[in-house]
Amino acid sequence: MVDLTPKQEILQLIHKGKNLRSQLNNELSSGIHTNEAAMLGEFLVQGFIPHGYKGMTRKIGTIGQKTAKDNIKKRWQNQGDYFLPECESIVRKMSLKTKNLSTSGNAPQLLRKFNRVKKIKNPLPFFDNLITVLQELQSLDLIWNKDIEQELITRQEIKEILYKEKQNLKINSKDIVKNLKRFDSVGETYITNLLKPYPAVLNSILGALERLQDNAPDAERHCISSCRASIESLCMKLGKDNDWKKALCNIFTSRADRRQIKNIWNFLSGKGAHGGHNPSKKEAEYGFRLTSATLEFILHKK
Repeated sequence: MVDLTPKQEILQLIHKGKNLRSQLNNELSSGIHTNEAAMLGEFLVQGFIPHGYKGMTRKIGTIGQKTAKDNIKKRWQNQGDYFLPECESIVRKMSLKTKNLSTSGNAPQLLRKFNRVKKIKNPLPFFDNLITVLQELQSLDLIWNKDIEQELITRQEIKEILYKEKQNLKINSKDIVKNLKRFDSVGETYITNLLKPYPAVLNSILGALERLQDNAPDAERHCISSCRASIESLCMKLGKDNDWKKALCNIFTSRADRRQIKNIWNFLSGKGAHGGHNPSKKEAEYGFRLTSATLEFILHKK
């Protein structure tokens, strides 16, 4: 049996909540408490009840309608009182995957979202609000608490690997890396103006930026893939060859310059689909800045 992800688990709760709400709606739209039933009752009173008994009959009918509706609400509020703890018990096993995630997790932060549901006593808005809370949770980047320890170990390993890779690039792609700090503050406008004559390259790097700002699954890997594609695209355009490495040779006579760019490309390949690696947000951010500096280096050296 395959373990469900937190998102998949919450999605099942959403489906269950919607099913319960649908059953409640069906009950509220049928039976003696509905407007249709009241109209039929009035028709029967007018047509078949003696004049002196009409008022009493209407009063009995109104009481019966209210009692029936109150019984449905009470029964479904009880259903909600069972379903809400079920939701909480599952969410209690999860945490938001934050930068400062600790071994204890942050499940209480997620559970507080249910507080606004607990105040509602009418079952229909109760289920509506509970489903909304579940949908909010389902959109977050969540992790099972049992997996936090391994997540933190993996983060540390990635951090150490990235540090070594950065040191290597400082040595082997020093002319590019030395300008990297400028791209801490350089924004989208600079990149757009730099690459305006090369629309295909611009689309790739802006696509990478869009992925970097996105919280969608696999966004970081797609960001780095777009970064790598932008370097290839610029080389092919300037070097007039569909093989980007041959095009690179046409742009740069210096083997040292070519090696600097290839080192960056190899770094990006190791983080993207080619490397079979799921990069972290930090890796993607560094890859984007590195790519921006590389594109600038190519254009200024050509």
